[in-house]
Amino acid sequence: MRTNIGYIASRVLPFLFILSACNSEEEWSIPQPSGYLQIEGEIVGTGMATTKAKTEDILDMSFTRFGDNDSIGFYAFHEETCTLTDRWLHQQNNCKDDDKDYIKNEKLVYSGSKFISDSIRNVALNKLGMTFAYFPYAGTEKKPQDYPLNPSKIEQHHYIHIFNEKGQVVDFLTATKMQYTDINYEFHHEFSMLLLFLGEGFDATMPENEVLKIHLTKHVLGAHLVRKWKAGFPYEVFEVSVDTIPLGDAGKYSYGSSSFMASKKEGYVLPNSERAPRTVYPVILPAGVKIDYIEVTDKTGTLQKVKPTNEALPKLEKGFKYPLTIRMDGLAPTVYPHKIIDWNDKGTITVKEPYGIYTREQLKTWLDLYNKHAEDDFADTGDEFETLQKYGNYDENRNHWTFYLRDNIDCEGIEATGGVLMNVLRKNVTLDGGNHILKNLTLDLGASASETGKIGMIGTIEEGGYLQNLHLEYVTVKNTIPADIPVGCIAAEISGGQIIGCTVKQAVMSCKDTSKAGVLAGRMSGGTVDVCKFHGMVQVAGALDDEKLRGVVGVVENESNVHVMDIINRVILTD
Repeated sequence: MRTNIGYIASRVLPFLFILSACNSEEEWSIPQPSGYLQIEGEIVGTGMATTKAKTEDILDMSFTRFGDNDSIGFYAFHEETCTLTDRWLHQQNNCKDDDKDYIKNEKLVYSGSKFISDSIRNVALNKLGMTFAYFPYAGTEKKPQDYPLNPSKIEQHHYIHIFNEKGQVVDFLTATKMQYTDINYEFHHEFSMLLLFLGEGFDATMPENEVLKIHLTKHVLGAHLVRKWKAGFPYEVFEVSVDTIPLGDAGKYSYGSSSFMASKKEGYVLPNSERAPRTVYPVILPAGVKIDYIEVTDKTGTLQKVKPTNEALPKLEKGFKYPLTIRMDGLAPTVYPHKIIDWNDKGTITVKEPYGIYTREQLKTWLDLYNKHAEDDFADTGDEFETLQKYGNYDENRNHWTFYLRDNIDCEGIEATGGVLMNVLRKNVTLDGGNHILKNLTLDLGASASETGKIGMIGTIEEGGYLQNLHLEYVTVKNTIPADIPVGCIAAEISGGQIIGCTVKQAVMSCKDTSKAGVLAGRMSGGTVDVCKFHGMVQVAGALDDEKLRGVVGVVENESNVHVMDIINRVILTD
């Protein structure tokens, strides 16, 4: 007995399921001899299709619904005339070499409320096994003659065209279903979307910035669909693979691309955002590709090649939008991430923001937790390990923690316990400021004053500790006791480690009763400092004669272990 894959009235369907519990699949396959293969389809998060295929009003590139004359490509794991009654029998009989003429890229055209084939009819629903559909449809004529599919597996590998007439990646939609339930297919966005915004130092109104160019680390040739058996459930699968090659091999092919254009769109508002409409540069990219750099011109007319970090732009996952802001930090163009948007969920914002410290409250919580476990090398964090992971990443292979500052934070009201915020930046720990600012920081011993104390944002930076891209502004440091203790803005003392790309601006240090005071550190006996800037006023009893370090470091010990390289000293000394 046969049924087509088309419409089955809702009143009939429950009855079919009841029968299937008592009888074989063959018994509940209701015959509809004149029915053409047909399915219903909707794009997830947008409701059932009602009008001509549309795109979002502003972006004009993301499909929201289907309409008349839209076409999909359709695949079924088994032949429409398969003699076995259901896909389970294929698996039980190990029939992995059968069905050479399974349905491949059958064109179904949208009419009314369904996608309908004009050639395949009288199909038994239960015999098709796993099915796959994609949009927009592309015929076999789109496949380049020299497309590099595996010749030995060509029967199971099918080229899929993913580019539009301008060479841009399309909003590629896919749907997969086992043919045992209803005929309504949910289409998901298979690729990723990048949403680029321009911040400080860049101007979207400049003619040079009408279009931004995104360069990838590899050349994208296209994509293909693989039909294959799987050891476990669901046994039959269709998988989409994006085909990339090294940039050096791109010249062998006349198609594909390693760079894509993002054209300017006005008046875009991020979903669930309270910000006013903005200028945005959207571009669709295959999931899994990696961006090498983005070409954008700054306000000075200089063409910048901006490289996103792995933290700013993690691996592109299918079905997500990645908003990024490009702005200048000093002389360096930097990419800053926003919350990632679920493309398949009505544009709602997911809780997928990168781990890190975003607020003053989070900073306080992290400091308490960090100081609690730093002395024991985080060996016994117990249940608090998961909490620490909210603020950083633990590399098990290296036994290394990296904690991230994700936004500018006003530190007013944060108390420096015992004169310091972080007791120690120890071996196998990196604090990455992400070029963000901690401002209005006040450091003093207060009631904890003692001759063995220390004052600094960090008590001690040890060998193997790493501080990078952190900026301090409006730092007030006070030593109120006549004790020769180390006093600094960044650290009380540095015995090793690295301080890279950090700045201190508008520091005011009142340390007239000590000679071990500097904007970087009070005492330094080891470590490396590079690409750092220091600015402020230091009141100190004595200072180094070294012009480069005067006011930056209070006292240097073991000079051979101290490496101060590219720094700018704008510190003013007073008595």
